[in-house]
Amino acid sequence: MRYLPEQLASIIAQTRLPDELVLVDDCSTDDTVAYLQHWAATAPFPVHIYPNEQNLGSTKSFERAVTHCTGDIVVLSDQDDVWRADRLQKTADWFAAHPAMDAVFSDADLIDDDSRQTGHRIWEVVQFTPEAQQQWQAGKGYELLFSGYVVTGATMAIRRSALASLLPFPTHVQYLIHDAWMSLVLALKGRIGFINEPLIQYRQHSSQQVGFKPARAKVTLADRLRRDRTERMEPILKLADRYQKLYELLRARTDIDPQRLARLAQMADHLKQRVQLPVFRVFRWPSVLAEAARGRYQLFPGHWWKTVLGDLLEP
Repeated sequence: MRYLPEQLASIIAQTRLPDELVLVDDCSTDDTVAYLQHWAATAPFPVHIYPNEQNLGSTKSFERAVTHCTGDIVVLSDQDDVWRADRLQKTADWFAAHPAMDAVFSDADLIDDDSRQTGHRIWEVVQFTPEAQQQWQAGKGYELLFSGYVVTGATMAIRRSALASLLPFPTHVQYLIHDAWMSLVLALKGRIGFINEPLIQYRQHSSQQVGFKPARAKVTLADRLRRDRTERMEPILKLADRYQKLYELLRARTDIDPQRLARLAQMADHLKQRVQLPVFRVFRWPSVLAEAARGRYQLFPGHWWKTVLGDLLEP
C-alpha cells in the first residue's frame, strides 16, 4: 500500500492513457481494496478490481489479472514501481512496428524505498550486455533464459492473442514464475523483443516478494576444493531437477522447435553426470574430460574450465 499511490499516479500521467486497468488484490490485510475503489471512482479510464478470496501468490494472481484484460495489448505492472510517462506510447509504437512479435520488455532504472535513483539499471544487474542483446536479436535469447533471468515482468507487455498458448501458468517448476515462463516460451518461438530504454523505475526494497538480491561473493577454486562434496552437490542436484522438469514441460508443446530444446536437455543431463561422478578423483578423469570434449561444460555461463578443474580436483 505504501508505494501504490505513486504507481497509480504514474499510470494516470501517461501520454497515452490505458483503455482499462485491471487490478488483482491478493488478500491484502490493510485497506488497499478500499483505497483502490475510492481511486477508481475518479480515474479517467475503466478500472476493474478483483480481490482474491484466498491467497494465490504472485504467479496465479497475474494469471487471474491477464485473463480479465480485454485489450489487444496487455501491459504488466507491479504495485510498487513507477512508469515513465511515455511507457504506453512507446509500447504501442513498438507493437505497431513489429506485427510479427508477441511481446516486448524494456530496461528499468532502479530506485530505493524513497524513490531515489540508485544509479543502476536492471539490465546492468542481470548482465543483459550489448553482447547478450546481439545474441537475443540473433534469435538465441532462449539460451540466455535457460541460465538465468533477463526479462523482468514489470517491464513486459504482451499481445492478448498470445496468452492462450501460455495459460495456465505452471507452478511446479522451481523459480518459474509468470514472467520467466512467458518470456522463455516466447523466446523459444522467436516472438519477443526488447526496447533498449528504461521505461519504468523498478523499486528495490526489503519487503518485496521478488527482486534483485545483492550478488553473492564469487566462489574461488580454493573454496571449491575445501567444500564438502555433499554441500557441493546439493545445488547441482536442485538445478538438474529444475532443468529436467522444465524440459519435460516444454517438450510436450507442438509450437516449439525440438532442436531448440536440445540444449536444455543436454544441460539437464550434464548436471546429472556431474552429480554421479565417482568419489575417488582418479576415476573421475575419463568422465569429466569426455564431458568437456563434448562441449557440455561450455553450455553454462562463466569460466567453464574452472568447473572442469573443480570436478577433477574437489574432494
